[in-house]
Amino acid sequence: MREAALAGVKVADFSWVLAGPTVGRALADHGATVVRVESARRVDLARALSPFTNGESRPDNSALASDLNAGKLGLALDLAIPEAREVARTLCDWADIVLESFSPGTMKAWGLDYDSLRQSNPGLIMLSTTLMGNFGPLSKLAGFGSAGSCLSGIHNVTGWPDMVPTGYCGPYTDFVAPKFSLMGLLAALDRRARTGEGAYIDLSQVEAGLQYMAPEILEYSTSGSVAERQGNADPALCPNEVYVCAAGDGRERYVAISIRTEAEWTALIDVLRLSGVDDLIDADVDARKAHRERIDAAIAKAVADEPAERVEELLQTAGIPAYVALHGSELPHDPQLKDRNHFVAVEHPRRGSTYVEATRIQLSETPGRPHGAGPDIGEHQTMVLKEILQIPDDVIRSCQQAGAFF
Repeated sequence: MREAALAGVKVADFSWVLAGPTVGRALADHGATVVRVESARRVDLARALSPFTNGESRPDNSALASDLNAGKLGLALDLAIPEAREVARTLCDWADIVLESFSPGTMKAWGLDYDSLRQSNPGLIMLSTTLMGNFGPLSKLAGFGSAGSCLSGIHNVTGWPDMVPTGYCGPYTDFVAPKFSLMGLLAALDRRARTGEGAYIDLSQVEAGLQYMAPEILEYSTSGSVAERQGNADPALCPNEVYVCAAGDGRERYVAISIRTEAEWTALIDVLRLSGVDDLIDADVDARKAHRERIDAAIAKAVADEPAERVEELLQTAGIPAYVALHGSELPHDPQLKDRNHFVAVEHPRRGSTYVEATRIQLSETPGRPHGAGPDIGEHQTMVLKEILQIPDDVIRSCQQAGAFF
């Protein structure tokens, strides 16, 4: 097996919550050494978010934070202290990549902006991932990915036509933006390998979210049609809905069904023995869409007393896209996820064995993997200061006395 794809790449990760740490996690999975800088004075919001191991709500016990930061080294700095900023500067001089997701101007106020850092590290690659980007009239707008989803137009097209916008659960742009961040970083690493030059990447999470809306934007630019909320209706699929099945374990069960072709529609009628749609047996997608409510009612009646798993099996056997809507507790036992080792057991010196998600990108020759659980705040303080940055003991003592560390 070859060396990890990003072995030897050094990363200083100043980002927080989700969009930035997700990028650092992907880099760590593929062999980069990632030092995660945190503050115990202003704890990362992700550490306050569930789920928590064994249900115990503590900043050092968030399974989400552990997953986002798996394989990273923990360094605690109070960047309000000048001595801490000197340590941070040393870390940035060591790094190939600096990640940050503070409000625009924060890194500059600390003397850690790209123009300052490249004076001593000209090959540095820096990614700033913020809600609106680092310039423009709204660049100072504070907010999280939930606001970014609204500003990207995503929330306005999710939900049902006769109801207010529903929006996705959670900060959707925080899941979209890291894909673009990673592409930019890999392109910058490739360019630096050829030219020796560093790069500054200014990523707006709102603009990244707009890419999710590309088909709707294209439709508007060519026809003037504005996308509207349409529930689960789809322009190319019908039926395309989630249906209630027989309850199991005291809770409702659902199955999602999507029909693409006339052949699948005919098979669906046959397998579920649908009644009340006899006149639509040969209907194409446009004809089916015209009778969507009648079709949905017929399917709902046919599956209402059937176990969701049985419906899934019958339809999949007939070549029809159908899947049970799993509860979160069922995901670790899902045979597909288990076969791909999606949930990986990792060790933590205090929490013991715990689970994180596997790397999202699986490469054949250089497969990535999580290298341990996410660190506690400052967990690798001594290792980073002495072994990686090689800061002298007297300087470390001086920083401690100044309150730079926790």
